[in-house]
Amino acid sequence: MQKASEGKQLEAMPCLQSDTISVRNKSILDESAVENTGNELVSIGCMPQMINGICFQNDDLIDNHLFSKSYGHTLRCRAADDIITDQEVQSLSKLGLTVIQMLLKEGNFAKIYQAIHESGTDIIIKRSLIDGQSFAELESLKLFGNQITHKNIVRFFGYHHFGHHIYMFIEYANYGDLAEYLWRWCDSKDLNETTIYEIFSQICSGVEYMHLNGYAHRDLKLQNVLVFDIKNEDSLVYKLCDFGSSRRTLLQTDGSIKLSTTIVGSLRTMAPEVAICEYNPIVADIYSLGVILYQLTHSGYYPFDLSPSVCSIKQKIKIITQMKMSFNSLIIKSSVSKHLNDMLVRLLDPISSTRITLKQVMSHPWFLSKH
Repeated sequence: MQKASEGKQLEAMPCLQSDTISVRNKSILDESAVENTGNELVSIGCMPQMINGICFQNDDLIDNHLFSKSYGHTLRCRAADDIITDQEVQSLSKLGLTVIQMLLKEGNFAKIYQAIHESGTDIIIKRSLIDGQSFAELESLKLFGNQITHKNIVRFFGYHHFGHHIYMFIEYANYGDLAEYLWRWCDSKDLNETTIYEIFSQICSGVEYMHLNGYAHRDLKLQNVLVFDIKNEDSLVYKLCDFGSSRRTLLQTDGSIKLSTTIVGSLRTMAPEVAICEYNPIVADIYSLGVILYQLTHSGYYPFDLSPSVCSIKQKIKIITQMKMSFNSLIIKSSVSKHLNDMLVRLLDPISSTRITLKQVMSHPWFLSKH
């Protein structure tokens, strides 16, 4: 894929719209139980370099005991309520970090800043309040984001604690997230299936690594895949990021995965069962992969979308879930090959028990034909 062109307006792109929600009691589904977090965070910058011998982590400041004692294990997110202060900048400078862009992106969960380490490495600082969301992401980053884990998961350099905020340091994606990259690159043109495979296979590889290590991502979407142009790599590299919704997949006494009950993720990309019943988060991730694949084959458009006139979160959940379950409104372009068409239909199967598995995806005729 070629480098994205600069300057294109992004607001109208369907894949850039991202309504992330969290509902703890799905039996009532009222607006008071729903959190709408708006657009997700984007990181764009220069190619990251290795940080050798640098450790920002301070486990004695924020460990399980301190977190449980001081803040409790709430799963609700709180907004990073203010911009970074001079005192915080000074605290970061003691770690060899210089903030060079005061506010790169802003969301309800966190704020993103561009910084450079004294070694010359460009990094992202993700600043948020200490709560269940940030703690969950920190746990996943510490497990998956170190230098020796997986090339399709974003690198994690460490974290820092100051006051009621936590700062997570991750690598800087020089092409931004996949939603923006595709909008700049596609320019109303369809990707060919070889390019689609290059992207999708790497995303699947990262998800497979998480699943094999006992974690579900639970918010897979284009905005949570970062795009890198890495030296000595023949093509672009795609990496999973934003693990604030991820959860460990606990096993029950019979060996089955403990089902999740919280509605979490993004309306357009989460599996339909997430909104209506207990669900297996691993299987739900597969549906979200289907949405990503559909967007790659349909210029960023979602397989099921909502009218802008639908304002209530309760209405949005109800309508889009009905659309996903009916499956009648799914339209796949005639230009899509037979095998890819079959893959899409099986990934977007509204019945979780008959949905294709990730192992079957990677052995599917379309997948093997591009390998």
